[in-house]
Amino acid sequence: MIAERARLINGAYLISDVLGTVLALAFAYTLRGFLPGDSMPFLSGSLPPFAWYLPVLVFILLVWPLVFYALGLYGRQGRTLNSETSVILVAVGVAGLLLIAFIFTARQNFISRPVIVAFLLAG
Repeated sequence: MIAERARLINGAYLISDVLGTVLALAFAYTLRGFLPGDSMPFLSGSLPPFAWYLPVLVFILLVWPLVFYALGLYGRQGRTLNSETSVILVAVGVAGLLLIAFIFTARQNFISRPVIVAFLLAG
């Protein structure tokens, strides 16, 4: 009974993480689209369609849960808020580095760096 409840809770965590991750990327993309590129030099250039970001989203949806699981975010209960926050920050940092490596190695050079930064902050 307890093991089944723990699996349900971990499944809910996974689903909420996936949903939150998708929403964070959509939010970051939308935010970048609203910012005027003329006023800030690092935002110059046009933003490609969101469909071009789908390979990045697929990578994120495959890697994020694996990194979170590997760092113990699923399955352990009873952590303090500080320890949970620090593990989450480490997990997002590791996953973010893997994302940057993917973007670089897959030559996804059209990906907006401000979108990625905003995504990591929102995530």
